[in-house]
Amino acid sequence: RLIMGLSQVLQKRAVQVTVLLSFFAMLLGAIGCIQHLELGLEQTVALPKDSYLQDYFHDIATQLRVGPPVYFVQKGMNLHPDSEDVNKTCSTAGCYPNSMLNQIQQAAQIAPSSYIATSAASWIDDYISWMNPSLNRCCRMYSNETFCPTESTDDCETCFDGNSPDPLFHLHGSRPTVAQINKTIPWFMEAI
Repeated sequence: RLIMGLSQVLQKRAVQVTVLLSFFAMLLGAIGCIQHLELGLEQTVALPKDSYLQDYFHDIATQLRVGPPVYFVQKGMNLHPDSEDVNKTCSTAGCYPNSMLNQIQQAAQIAPSSYIATSAASWIDDYISWMNPSLNRCCRMYSNETFCPTESTDDCETCFDGNSPDPLFHLHGSRPTVAQINKTIPWFMEAI
């Protein structure tokens, strides 16, 4: 009965015009408000309140003001020195000019058409640099070949300076072997 009464009301010309005008008014109002919408998902809303990332995203929002972070995840990466996967990804010396990180860096330099604020940061670049014995804060170990933290004041050796009797700690070329990665990646994860 209610539906029949409603359909009789909607059949009147004045009601139809009013409904159409109301619809177009709301549509134009919505289109006008689109420019005031902020892009992105508020990252802190998507995380549990006790997550350690809450402080991180709070610091980014209050101190950096660069917008939401973008993460690129590469799955199934082969870390073997003969594989091209690392050189297709990284941006340090020896990496391909058209590697993923170099392309992101080039996109960041196109200011008017890109929303990427800075070049990309990658753990693989940091790891390769950390393995370099000529750098001040590189991989260090004690004489018993266990990890020596960077902040340690103990007598530590550089991991890949060629002085270790263990061939595992002789870096051949610019990329570590799988055995070297397996030995040192836990150290890299502990390093500050």
